[in-house]
Amino acid sequence: EMSEKLPLSNNSPTSSVVTFHDDVKVYPILKAKEYPINIRISTWTPSKEIIRNRLRNCKEFQYDGWDWRAASEEEDMYFDHKRGELVHPVHASGKIFSCWST
Repeated sequence: EMSEKLPLSNNSPTSSVVTFHDDVKVYPILKAKEYPINIRISTWTPSKEIIRNRLRNCKEFQYDGWDWRAASEEEDMYFDHKRGELVHPVHASGKIFSCWST
């Protein structure tokens, strides 16, 4: 068996190594469009949803003063009975926050 051993770091106090075997099995990786629609839907998030989430996160983070240490906690949120989930207080504050759009 022939393998290449690489040190994990130069200043490691132990002699740990990573070993790579020469005998490997290669699996092809399909392009996203080659997967069945049900797999694509459950694996990848549509870009419009990513943008919506990014803008929502930005608005919530701005409300919290751009400080993760001051982030609103669950007890600060209100419960939306219609959707069955907790909602960040910014969405009920009536305050307008602007976030980048690209």
